[in-house]
Order: sequence, then structure tokens, then C-alpha cells
Amino acid sequence: MISSPLQLKDSFFTKVYVEPKWGEFDAASIYPLQTRLNFRKNDKNETTVTLGVRKGAEAKDAKETYFFEFEIVGIFEVDEDVVKKRKLDTDKVIKINAPSLLYGSVRELLCSLTSRGILPMYLLPSMSFIDMGEAPKSHEERTMKPAGSDEVKGTKK
Repeated sequence: MISSPLQLKDSFFTKVYVEPKWGEFDAASIYPLQTRLNFRKNDKNETTVTLGVRKGAEAKDAKETYFFEFEIVGIFEVDEDVVKKRKLDTDKVIKINAPSLLYGSVRELLCSLTSRGILPMYLLPSMSFIDMGEAPKSHEERTMKPAGSDEVKGTKK
């Protein structure tokens, strides 16, 4: 096993909101799930990544168990020696791996919070941020589908 060229130095939640929806529900209904990303580099070889994950009440036709919104900020450092040695693209390493690490934290917290009520525990689907390696913009908002799905809908801002 080898060390990752991307290290998470710190992370913290800036928004945590979970609201159960009472009445009929379908635990398999998971759309629309929206993610929002923002990347910002600083002078100390660090990148701050903000990930927002939201599923809101505007899903009129969907039978949802929970509405939620999370925002998490991660501070990442890239080991440039490892990047050069492995001939990696620094931007791709950040854009793909950083949101993946943060999404896992959101997934775990949502699972933990929703497991303490009378409604079924909500487990976010596994997601792939591999397409972010090709994204030229620093900010994106998308409606995401689970990993392995052949479609990702959304608009770039």
C-alpha cells in the first residue's frame, strides 16, 4: 500500500440539515440528489474544497423519506513529489479525490443521523466524481446519479 498524493488536513461541516418526511414513502427513491463543488487554491500548496449535497422538497413527484442539505469544507494538501514521481495531473487528483473523500463524510453523517428515528435509515448512493477530472470550471452544480449509472444530468455554472 502506498500513500495518496492528496492528504486531507482538516474538514468541518458548515451546514447540516435533515428533515423527515412523514406519510407514504419509498426508501428506494433517491432523486433528485444535487451536489455543488467549489475549489480554491492558496499559496501554501493547499486547496480548499467545499462540497454541498442536497435533496430538497422540490422533488414533487418523488416519494422521499428525508429532505436534507449538507455542506462540508475540506483542506487538502498535495504532495508534489509523489505527483511528479507518478506522473499524475495535480488538478485531476484534487478534482476527483477530494470530493470523493468529503462525500464519504456526508454519507456517514447522514446515515448516523437518520438511523436514530422511526423512519428507515437513509444511505446515500455511492457516487463517482471521475467526470470532474475533465471539468474546466471551478464551480459546478449537478443532479447526480449513483456510481455505475450511465447518465449524469446537470448544468454547469
